[in-house]
Amino acid sequence: MEQTMKVSSLYRKELKRSLIGFGIIPVAIILLLFYNLFFVISYQILNENTYNEGKKVGDELLLKFSQISAQSVNLAKEIDINKLEFNSSYRQEMYGKLYNAVNEQKLNSLFSVINAEGDVIATNWIEEQDDTHKNAIWYLNKRLKKGNPSGSLMYPNRQLLKNDRVFYNIANAIYDEQGQVTGYIIFNLLENKFRQQMNNVHYTDIVISDQFENSILTSNEMLLTQAGKLRAVDEHSYITKQIKILNETIEVHAILYIGLLTKIYKIGLVTLISMFLLITIGTIFFANHSTRKKMQSIDQLLKIITRAKRGHFNQKVKFEKEDEFQVIGEYVQQLLQDIVRLMKENNESIKRSAQAELKQLETQIDPHFLFNTLENIRYITKTDPGKAERLIVILSNLLRYSINNGMQFNRIEADINYLRDYLTLQQIRFGDALDYSISVQEGTERYLLPKLIIQPLVENSIKYGFQSKADLKIDIVIKSNKKAMYVIIRDNGEGIEKERLKELKDSLLVEENETNHIGIHNVNRRIQLLYGKRYGLRIFSEEGIGTLVIVRLPIIKEGS
Repeated sequence: MEQTMKVSSLYRKELKRSLIGFGIIPVAIILLLFYNLFFVISYQILNENTYNEGKKVGDELLLKFSQISAQSVNLAKEIDINKLEFNSSYRQEMYGKLYNAVNEQKLNSLFSVINAEGDVIATNWIEEQDDTHKNAIWYLNKRLKKGNPSGSLMYPNRQLLKNDRVFYNIANAIYDEQGQVTGYIIFNLLENKFRQQMNNVHYTDIVISDQFENSILTSNEMLLTQAGKLRAVDEHSYITKQIKILNETIEVHAILYIGLLTKIYKIGLVTLISMFLLITIGTIFFANHSTRKKMQSIDQLLKIITRAKRGHFNQKVKFEKEDEFQVIGEYVQQLLQDIVRLMKENNESIKRSAQAELKQLETQIDPHFLFNTLENIRYITKTDPGKAERLIVILSNLLRYSINNGMQFNRIEADINYLRDYLTLQQIRFGDALDYSISVQEGTERYLLPKLIIQPLVENSIKYGFQSKADLKIDIVIKSNKKAMYVIIRDNGEGIEKERLKELKDSLLVEENETNHIGIHNVNRRIQLLYGKRYGLRIFSEEGIGTLVIVRLPIIKEGS
C-alpha cells in the first residue's frame, strides 16, 4: 500500500512537473524575454532620440553661431570707426547693414560697435548698458593679447534685461590700415529666441554649458546647482548625452528623465512574476484535483501490481470507473490467475527435475570414489595383504554410508566420522606422508548438511596434492556465524596452475559440467540446487604453496 501511494504520488508530481516545466515555465521565460526586450529596445530608442535631440540643438546652435560669426567678420572688415563716428552718411549706411545682419539672423540679437576706449559708436540697445562695454573691452583686449584669432571671439555673457537676457557674445576686432585695433563689433545673443529653439525638443531637457560645465542656457533650471553648474544626475533615472561644438568650448547636454520608465519596468516585472506565481499555484491545485479523479483507476491497478509483487496473485478487484485502466486491470488479473496456474505446474516440474538431478549427482560420486578406493586396495594387496583387509573393512563401512539413499542430510558429526574412516583408509595407503586435522566449532556438531559434501573435496586435495610433493597436510575446519556455516579445507599440496584454476572456477558458474573436475562441480551444483546461488564453493590456490576451498552452507539445525 505504501509503495502504491509512493508511485501514485510520483505520478502526480511528474504531472505537475510536466505542466509547470513544459507549460508555465516556457511561457514565463518567453514573456519575460519579450518584456525585457521591449524595455531594452525602448531604452535604445530613447537613448538614440536623446542623442538626436541634443545633436539637433547643437547643430542649430553651431549654424546660428557660424552665421553670426561670419556676419561679424565681414562687418568688422567694412567698418571704419572714425567714419562711423563723424560721417553721418557712412553711419547711416553701416546702420542699414547692421540691421540687415540682425534680421537675417532671425534672432533679434543686439549689436554694439565700440571704440578702443569703450565708447559706444553704434548700437540697437534700448536699455542702459552701464559699464558693460568697458568690461567687454578689457576682456577682448586680454583675449587678443593671447594671439590674433582667425575667427570671432565667443564668450558667455549673463546680462539681465527687462524682458530678456543676454547669454552669449560674438565679437570681432576692428582694425585700421596700420593693423591697430580701433574698436570692436559685438553681437549680444538673446536668450528667449534660443529658448524657443530648445523648446522644440520633445521630452528632452537641454543644458548648454561651457567646457567647465558652467551653464550658458538651459531649458530646466532644476538641472543646475545654485552656482549655475550642471547638476550630477542619477544614471539609472536619466539618459544623458553630450555634444561638443566650437572646438569643444561649448557643450550641449541632452538629458531625458526615465525614472518613470524604470518604475513602470519594475512594477510590470513584479506584476508578471506575481501573476506566474499565482498561475503556478493554480496549476498545482488543478493538477492535484484533476489527478485525484484520474488516479483512482491507476491506484487500483497499482494495488493489484503491488500485491502481486508480494505474492498475492489471486485477486478480484472491481474498478469503479469505466476507462482504459479498467480493461488493463481486468487483463492483469486474468494474467495473474494464469501465472498462479503456471507456477504450480512449473514448481512441480522443477521439483521433479531437481530431485532427479540430485540423485544423478549422488550416483556420480559413488562410482568415482569406489573406483579410486579399489585401485588403492589392488595396489596394497600385492605388498601388504593385512593392510588390504583393513582397507576392505573400512571400505564396506564407507559404502554402507554412501549408498544409504534414505538419508540425504546428515548431522555434521556423522559426516565427520565418515570422513575420518575415509582419511584412515588413505593413511593406510600413504602412511606418514599424509597428515590431517579436523576442527569442528563447538555447537555445530548437530547441524545438518548434505551427505558426501566434504569427502569429494578432501579426495581432490589428496589426488592433486601428491603430484610433486612427498608430504601432504590437510586441515578441515567447520565453523559458523549468525548468517551461515562454513566448511574450510586447506592443504599444502602442489597448488593449481592459473589457467587450470580459471577453468575450475568457470566450471562452478555453469549448470552443465564439460570439464574433468567432476567432484568439485557436483558438490557445488548439489549445494546450489538445494539452497540457491547464495551458497556454494570458492576456491583459492597458489602454485607450489597449496589450495584453499571454502564451502558456504545455510545453518540448518536438526528438527528444523
